[in-house]
Amino acid sequence: MAIKEETFLVTYEKGNYKSGLALEEYNGAFSIVSCEDGKDGKLWPRWCFPQDKDKKPREKALPMKINLGDDKPAAIALLRLMADILDGSIGDNEPCF
Repeated sequence: MAIKEETFLVTYEKGNYKSGLALEEYNGAFSIVSCEDGKDGKLWPRWCFPQDKDKKPREKALPMKINLGDDKPAAIALLRLMADILDGSIGDNEPCF
């Protein structure tokens, strides 16, 4: 896992504790990862136990992340689309994809 520390954006801060999100590149695919700033100064991903088809949590934890695409252009396009949705450029009647 290669979390890009320079992309860490703090969304919550209390005292010395910071959490937020960062960009990750793994095998050419890009993701947004939920992270915490550790006491050692290193970024650590938050871990979760996703549900399987039977709605029971898996035994193995995985990093909490949102996949953006298999390459940089796809990730950029998705983030631009999200920004357009947030600022109202894309209305309810327009197709998003």
